[in-house]
Amino acid sequence: MAKWIADLDSDEVDQREAASAGLRGLGDVVRGALQKALDAGPSPEAKIRIEALVDMNEHACPTGVELGSIRGIEVLERIGTAEARSTIESLAGGARDSKVTRAASAALARLDSRR
Repeated sequence: MAKWIADLDSDEVDQREAASAGLRGLGDVVRGALQKALDAGPSPEAKIRIEALVDMNEHACPTGVELGSIRGIEVLERIGTAEARSTIESLAGGARDSKVTRAASAALARLDSRR
């Protein structure tokens, strides 16, 4: 991921495009690293690319795998057993910027509010 972020400022157009495509494929997982790169004051070219990637990630629909995981979390939340909660807690400990992690954290907060 760090190499791709560095490559966003490459002198080679093909390398910049490949880096953008690679980072785009990572989805939410890369959000924190992209924000850190923006905070570091990148070149104008890299800044444009990073901002586009951040914007795309913020507005992207969940992937098929993410959507399946989110729906699974919703089912576990409705089940509400200790085992279901344990699984949700495990998912909430994932990558901070992941849609799945955020969904699991929100489900835990809802479960806590019902107690």
